[in-house]
Amino acid sequence: MLTSFPSPHPRVSSGTATEPGGRGRWISDRGGRDREGAACLEKAHLDTHPLEAGGRQYGESPRGTSTRRGSLTTVHTPTAQSAQPAGGKRVAWADTAKGFSILAVCLMHVVTLVPGGMETSWGAAKTVLDPLRMPLFFLVSGLFAHRVIERSFPDLWFRRLWFLLVPYVIFTPVVAANRLYIDGKLFSNPPPSITAPSRIPGLPVRLDMHAILTHMDYEAVFKAILFGDPGLWFLYALMLYNIAAWSVRKLPVWLAVALSFTPAYFGSVAGLMSHQGIRQVLTYLPIFFIGLFFRKAIFRLANHAFSLPTILITAGLFIASEVINYALDHSVFAEWDDTIAALTVGTGLLRIFAAIPFGIVFASWLAQTPIVAPVLKAIGRHTLPIYVSHQSALGYGFFLLAAYQAQEAEFVEIFEQPISQIYLGFVICAISGFAFYGLSKVPVLGWVLNPPSLRPKAAQR
Repeated sequence: MLTSFPSPHPRVSSGTATEPGGRGRWISDRGGRDREGAACLEKAHLDTHPLEAGGRQYGESPRGTSTRRGSLTTVHTPTAQSAQPAGGKRVAWADTAKGFSILAVCLMHVVTLVPGGMETSWGAAKTVLDPLRMPLFFLVSGLFAHRVIERSFPDLWFRRLWFLLVPYVIFTPVVAANRLYIDGKLFSNPPPSITAPSRIPGLPVRLDMHAILTHMDYEAVFKAILFGDPGLWFLYALMLYNIAAWSVRKLPVWLAVALSFTPAYFGSVAGLMSHQGIRQVLTYLPIFFIGLFFRKAIFRLANHAFSLPTILITAGLFIASEVINYALDHSVFAEWDDTIAALTVGTGLLRIFAAIPFGIVFASWLAQTPIVAPVLKAIGRHTLPIYVSHQSALGYGFFLLAAYQAQEAEFVEIFEQPISQIYLGFVICAISGFAFYGLSKVPVLGWVLNPPSLRPKAAQR
């Protein structure tokens, strides 16, 4: 009943804004050369978990004011108040973009898990969101990585990498084992069964953990942890991207951005891009760098999200790109091999660059939409509990559904159609997200999601 979680391309195997001259390349706000004036707000941003820090912009003047030399300047527009908030408040459209993106990730995993899910309207929605789902995540992550990577490497470790590494190491074995099982790669010597009679009334079966742990291919799980696939590859990629950005921090902006394309290029030349884990990690580095180096342009676009010319241009670019991509997928790229995999890396990046401007505009609209905005912003501030939990929760939830169906339980008859299973998947994602959000608030246990800081107390002041 269960199918494999998807790759970024349906045919891929599962195998700071800068100133001219580069002198002020890590200062992104208009006229922003006074680091001291931003120190308090910077600390508030950096003390937030890296995945949840995407909504803060530092060092902004009170609304309606403007300063020049020796202070930071912000221009506020009444049509997009959330684009650059005053007083270090969270950037609403960035939180909204993250909330929208994590819901799109859940949608992707649900419709590709459910047999026939891609033939539903939800499957069509997943396809439309393909060039926005992960790119928006990485764009926002780069957008708010600027203050950390201009510092020393120990500071990068204490402020960012540590907070990504802990949940990655803790949750990747579980997520990877679930994916490997779905792909038929978890056991080198499969056990007769991985189920046993349930000890809980009402449940048909339970997982036989003794059989699973005895027959598990630990080498495959270790490789998943080491290389980020299958598993929580987004956290894995973010760690690599932050290190890469720190490594090029002294280079001219044009050279740093150009270098961000080279991993995908060499991966394509080497014929590696048909492998999901390699493809997805190498492809999104330029998106992260665009967010990092072109902050002013991104915030300017968000500030003009309600301008008719902006809407027409970004929407037109997005639609035209999708039409061209659809035509290519059904003609030139109809077959699939290493050469096509390499070529689609380039066309895929062009598709992403065409979609991202509209994604920013759309997120800005959502951030101003009653009812929808508060929900998406709340989700966007707490994406990590959803991200680390929903795949395994879906796997276990549909494992139980299959067991109930095998027993011909009457209540599962409503889940015979793909659309009803998709809605069940949405519910499972919501429950797991709420549960792990609650876990994050439990003293000590919550460290698996939000580990305590390793910085010396003097450095935290």
